[in-house]
Amino acid sequence: MRILLIEDDDLLAQAVATALTKQNYVVDIAADGEAGWKLISVCNYDLILLDVILPKLELLDLDIHKDSLKLLTELSQRSPLPEIPVLVFTERNNFSYRVEVARAGGRAFLQKSMPPSQILESVSQILQQTCITEARVMVVDDDSQTLTFIQQSLEPLGLTLKTLEDSRYFWDTLTEFSPDLLILDVEMPYINGIELCQVLRNDPYYKFLTVLFLVDNLNTDIVEQIFAIGADDCISKNAKNSQLITRLLNRLKRI
Repeated sequence: MRILLIEDDDLLAQAVATALTKQNYVVDIAADGEAGWKLISVCNYDLILLDVILPKLELLDLDIHKDSLKLLTELSQRSPLPEIPVLVFTERNNFSYRVEVARAGGRAFLQKSMPPSQILESVSQILQQTCITEARVMVVDDDSQTLTFIQQSLEPLGLTLKTLEDSRYFWDTLTEFSPDLLILDVEMPYINGIELCQVLRNDPYYKFLTVLFLVDNLNTDIVEQIFAIGADDCISKNAKNSQLITRLLNRLKRI
């Protein structure tokens, strides 16, 4: 994976770059935002480490605080290009600035006083989250229209998807596919989703597999029953495409 470090402090930049390189990351260093943009235009980066208070910003007759946050926003929201996760380096440590960094799209708030090893840990965590699109998702539902909807929603994300209409073949499909997350319908012929979830929770290997339920009606009794047998989440079948994606990705990030 390739990382761009935008930092004007040579000693700090080299120390962080050395720590990252030892973990087999490819690291490029830019001393200011202008040099960083030039590198971004010719290289594909998986992550950016950004010092938001850079010398060139201080020399400009601008509000340094607002301009640095604008730079962060532009880096983290490069529509229509893919978003690059941006981790912020700073000497500031007040709550209001943390909020503004979060609003501008920063994915981590790192103090310059941190040892390189701690910075490396934050980088690794963020990169692991960005790799969730490599996850394997299995869906069990007897409704072919629902399966088509889920396929159309999730396959563009790059997820590996396995769908199953007949719950009688659940165990063989599960053990062969070995999903990271399981989506179950509640009401199905032969074996319903609640029974399938109970089977999972009785097995030592699949006891902690993340399970998300699709339900026709989010009434209190059904929801209580779902969580009582060990489900992790549930969502209405009438939910929008974006809602399903958000709930699923949030669950994958926590695995």
